[in-house]
Amino acid sequence: MGSYIYNRILDTRGFECRIWRFIRRVYIKIFNDPDCLLKIHGKREILGPLSHELPFYLKVLKRYDQVICRVSDYLHNHSGGSICAIDVGANIGDTVFAIYQNENDQILAIEPNPKFFRYLEINTKDFGSIQIVDVVCSDQRENKKLSFDNKGGPASTIIGGTDRESKTLDILCAEYFKNQKVEFIKIDTDGYDFMVLKGAKKIIERDEPIVLFECDVFNNDEYLSDITEAFSIFKSCKYAKCIAYDHVGNLMGIFDLDEVESFKQYVFYQLTSSFYYFDLLMIPSKSLDLIKMEVNFFAQSCSNSGLRDQALQCFPN
Repeated sequence: MGSYIYNRILDTRGFECRIWRFIRRVYIKIFNDPDCLLKIHGKREILGPLSHELPFYLKVLKRYDQVICRVSDYLHNHSGGSICAIDVGANIGDTVFAIYQNENDQILAIEPNPKFFRYLEINTKDFGSIQIVDVVCSDQRENKKLSFDNKGGPASTIIGGTDRESKTLDILCAEYFKNQKVEFIKIDTDGYDFMVLKGAKKIIERDEPIVLFECDVFNNDEYLSDITEAFSIFKSCKYAKCIAYDHVGNLMGIFDLDEVESFKQYVFYQLTSSFYYFDLLMIPSKSLDLIKMEVNFFAQSCSNSGLRDQALQCFPN
């Protein structure tokens, strides 16, 4: 029944859609957020809670999270047909399957939230090349008291609660990918992305993977310092460029990594408006052709060839 309700919301509009949304809220409350099948990225159905909002985002926001699919396509085309990737904040497995294309792909999915880890375990159990781990990814190895606020899909992490083991990404890579080259790292941890990056310096320097992470404030008083340090980490590891996307997946700008002061003007806009967050794609020197691919992808959305040419002239190099 949960899957039926979800599909009716996705397949209807206007008043009928609002009726089904109301039914969904009642059903969630009565049956304690039951399981249902969610279709993601047009690829497959995975199990998740009826409260999960991702399919709605994907229906309305056509570019939401799609950069992950495009990066996966790019890497598969440049890596002999299979890749090694890490998903930090894997949730129910939606981004895992945005990355995954065949049985030769090696993916490490990290999700510390018990509610979502249960779904991640179910959704990946038939895929031997996808390894999952329920630890907190941070900047050092220690035990942290954490709890999770589960509302609408992504979960907010709250300090205080149950003792949880935390490890750095460098430690996890040594355990799971000691002799493999990591080509893509996606990080989405609701405010802890900068801490994850600080614990990933060795793997970033060793393998120079393409890295996608969320750049959001989360009441962080050291936000600008964290951004500056993140740019510095990647610059020291032979990375050349950064692509900034808005929170719905539109390309906003392309920066050299020594242009952090220019990027701070975007941060000013973020801090003084209702804008939500950036997704930052860090690109090593060896993958600069990905930038041209991304620019061409977005330019194709222009309504005519004249506007498309104007858009392409915005990024002449």
